[in-house]
Amino acid sequence: MIDRSVAQTQVTLLDGEQTVIGGLYATGESVSRRGIPLLKDLPGWFFGLRYVFGRTQTTTTQRELVIVLEARLIDSLFDRSQRPLDDQVLERVRRQSEQSLQRFDESISTEMIPQN
Repeated sequence: MIDRSVAQTQVTLLDGEQTVIGGLYATGESVSRRGIPLLKDLPGWFFGLRYVFGRTQTTTTQRELVIVLEARLIDSLFDRSQRPLDDQVLERVRRQSEQSLQRFDESISTEMIPQN
């Protein structure tokens, strides 16, 4: 069985703007039986001892997937082909992404602080 979730949206962003896509939820449930070994596993009809010496615990977890997008406009392919090859592009993009994520974290944290 394939479990699949789908989100579809249209967003218009300017260069450097960020947006968040959320609302994809996954719910999981686990059941565990704890108690005194052997006695907790007795059948229910055996004087009800399984209920005295053990307990069943059901745990439900819910997760939300949040996707952060940042728009970045780049030059056309022809314009890029006319420039010399940048061999540090990966490091530069990584640094820019870290700075962008840090700006996003700061903006979210200021929104979460209650204003008096």
